[in-house]
Amino acid sequence: MSSLKRKLDDSPLHSWECQLCGRPATSACKGCGAFYYCRPKHQALHWKLHHHSECDRLKCQMRQSETLQQFPFTFTRETTAKVDMLEVTECSFLRSRGLHGQGIWRRECACSQEDAAWGTLSTTSCAWALPSSSVPRLDTSPGFEGAPPGIADWEAYYRLRQLPLDSPVALVLDVALTLYHVLCTSFKQQFAEAFLSKSLLPLTVHVLGAQRELDQLDALRELSSLLPHALLHIHFIGPDVPRSRDSEEAATWTTPHGDLGKEAPPSGTGRVSLHHGLYHAVRSKLPEADLVFAPNAGIAAYPSWLPTVDLFAAFETPFFITDFCEEAALLAVEILTAAGVELDYQISPNPFRRPFSKRSNDNALPAYSNGFLFGRTNRQSKQDDCSKSNGVSPVEQGVS
Repeated sequence: MSSLKRKLDDSPLHSWECQLCGRPATSACKGCGAFYYCRPKHQALHWKLHHHSECDRLKCQMRQSETLQQFPFTFTRETTAKVDMLEVTECSFLRSRGLHGQGIWRRECACSQEDAAWGTLSTTSCAWALPSSSVPRLDTSPGFEGAPPGIADWEAYYRLRQLPLDSPVALVLDVALTLYHVLCTSFKQQFAEAFLSKSLLPLTVHVLGAQRELDQLDALRELSSLLPHALLHIHFIGPDVPRSRDSEEAATWTTPHGDLGKEAPPSGTGRVSLHHGLYHAVRSKLPEADLVFAPNAGIAAYPSWLPTVDLFAAFETPFFITDFCEEAALLAVEILTAAGVELDYQISPNPFRRPFSKRSNDNALPAYSNGFLFGRTNRQSKQDDCSKSNGVSPVEQGVS
């Protein structure tokens, strides 16, 4: 039986909402199975208004449900199929493991979102609340003998970090590992050169629309462990950054670099700075980015993204965007394309998507935090490089 058929058969219809009015549903579209309706009249009206042009496309997206549920973890069924069937929630999953409301996990369910604004929780005390064997050693690099390998997916990451597959840390590390993935995609050659020259590669990253990440900064330390030749400065930008923390240097860390030895700078290999405001309004005040990353952006859902979309069209910086489901990513690409933005990294499932189904009430489309990834990897210059102040970007220069 297909995952689509199971989802329709096993989920009580009253748990879904009508696509038009939000009332409890009594039937689903037999074509795609993605949308639900409270009465035939509303289904017919929705078909006439929109659904006739998208049904086949959504049917193809629904066929990916089983593929997207494939994770290597022992808890995979709990966090995918059972979530879709309303048998498991984020709260119940965390409670079953004694993690609910604890340390870094406080942002992994809706409870704490009602208690405190983003970026205001203290998670330093017992941050992971797990046995040491289930947590990556964030104070040390894995000890690469050569250039850091390209870690392709969660299974490879857990194997490298010697983590048991029942460890739930992937639920917190999806942003850090997705950022690792896009950095390796954009700067693979530069990382290789830094390794050969035993130098550090300075990289400035702008992360847009930060929310739960503001209270999980400890997880970002894993970037320096996996990229021991990177000198990272990450800027979190967004309206949910507390005004009281605007321009704050929120975290800094040092990770032992093995073969770099004494050449590693004493100031550390990672820094995080916070900036309140929308990107287009504050970008001019920030250091130039080597990469822009917008997790779970929702470009098609929020008109406030449009000035930033214009920036993507105007500047040369590589950028990557994620969204929860493929349909949201497709709608975002339509907006980017209409603005003149050219993409060379087409929509694809993110190998480091959060392994917990993001079930919606009004549709059954497979969705995960940071579920689908797309962007631009190459530096498309809009001006002559000679017009720049130093002619060559810091990343292209490397470190002497």
